[in-house]
Amino acid sequence: MDGEQGVLGGAETHRNGDENPSAAGGAALFREFREYRGEMKERWEVIYSAITMEFRRTIKNKWVIIMMIFAWLWGILPSIAMTLILITTRRTDRASIFDAGTFFEFYSFMFFFIVLFTGYIAARNVTAQKADRSITLYLCRPITKIDYLLIKFSVLALILATVTILPDILLFLITLGLLKMSFMWNIEHLWIIGSILLYGAIIVSVYALMGLAIAISTKKMPWAIAGIYIFLFLTVGLAFTMRIILDSDYLILISPWDNLTQVGAPLFGQRLPYSLPWPLSFAVLAGFVGVSIALLVYNINRVEVVG
Repeated sequence: MDGEQGVLGGAETHRNGDENPSAAGGAALFREFREYRGEMKERWEVIYSAITMEFRRTIKNKWVIIMMIFAWLWGILPSIAMTLILITTRRTDRASIFDAGTFFEFYSFMFFFIVLFTGYIAARNVTAQKADRSITLYLCRPITKIDYLLIKFSVLALILATVTILPDILLFLITLGLLKMSFMWNIEHLWIIGSILLYGAIIVSVYALMGLAIAISTKKMPWAIAGIYIFLFLTVGLAFTMRIILDSDYLILISPWDNLTQVGAPLFGQRLPYSLPWPLSFAVLAGFVGVSIALLVYNINRVEVVG
């Protein structure tokens, strides 16, 4: 309001004929803007509008579209092809073809794309804005710093859900359609959709938080992307190597992804991939989440906003 009044005052002085070198510029600037007279939205309406607007803008990016097409084809086509082969070769018991583990393993097939999208979207939507200081445009009333983090987390989570959860549900429905089992048989296996949603939500939440925590810690986009990729890929490779060398499954605790598979297996009725209790892996994941949230809050509080 102070800025608007200053410009307005300059315009009026110019019209009254007083000598003011900056009056003409002030009048020209004032003509470019007008006071907002619409209805002010509630805080949650503003957050929702920001999430939907940014999600649509991100999902329309040509590179995001290309990567998403490759991800869907990579995850869905091999499973469908295998199902068709089994249907063709096994003409008697189609129920034996169905395996809940297929939809659990789908997420492992998508691991590369999960990391790819996490790094690219987090760096593009957070690091780039921190570098050019457009982040300060968000951090104005009624958007708070916590609101900003919520918006960025929601957008990245929605993108990751589109890459992972949505195609897995589609794969499940296509598989049911190909098997052509009875209505009651299909109803009895709908619990798998719940497992897909819950396991997918855990993966999306953990990776979105870790990706954003790394992305907001730097102003250089290449460093953010490299940091996310190195951490998420290196922990998997390091855990695998150390587990083989030292012959201990407990070394997988350093890897977020291996902990996720340990937690997700029981949701699909599968054997635990490692010889340690899944609640321990869940506790480690909670630790990763806690550290990520702490880094996010610390870095967002360091952003100075003039208000």
